[in-house]
Amino acid sequence: MSRNQIMDVVISSYLEETGAYAPALLDYGKAVEGIYVQGEFDVNVSDKAKKFVEAFEAEYDYEPVNWAASAYDSACILIEAMKNVDGEITRDKINEQIKEITYEGVCGTYHFDNCDSSKAELILQIKDGAFTLVE
Repeated sequence: MSRNQIMDVVISSYLEETGAYAPALLDYGKAVEGIYVQGEFDVNVSDKAKKFVEAFEAEYDYEPVNWAASAYDSACILIEAMKNVDGEITRDKINEQIKEITYEGVCGTYHFDNCDSSKAELILQIKDGAFTLVE
C-alpha cells in the first residue's frame, strides 16, 4: 500500500464531514473525545469571526454553528458581486463578478476560480469536551 493510500485510510477513518462539526456532538462526552472533524468555521480564526459570533449570539441567544457562518459568508459574497455588476443584474453578470472576488469572510478567505471556491477547510479535534482548531 502506498503512503497516499495509507493517508486516505487514516483520513477517512478519523475525519467526519462538516455536518459532524456541531455542538450536539459534544453531548456524547468521553465517547467523542479525540475525534477529528472537518469544518468551515471557528471563532478563533479571526477578529471578524469573533465579531460575527458576538452579533449572532446577541440576536439569536445561541452560538452559531458551521452552517450559519457559511450562509453569512455566502450572502455577503453574493451581495458584493451584485454591487459590482454594471447595469442589469443577471445570473451571468453575477457569476462574472464572483470570479473576480477575493472575500475575507468569517470562515476565512475565499477566492473563486470558475466560480469554485478555493477556501481552505479547517480541521478540529474534540479535546476536553470542546472543539479545538488543529494547526
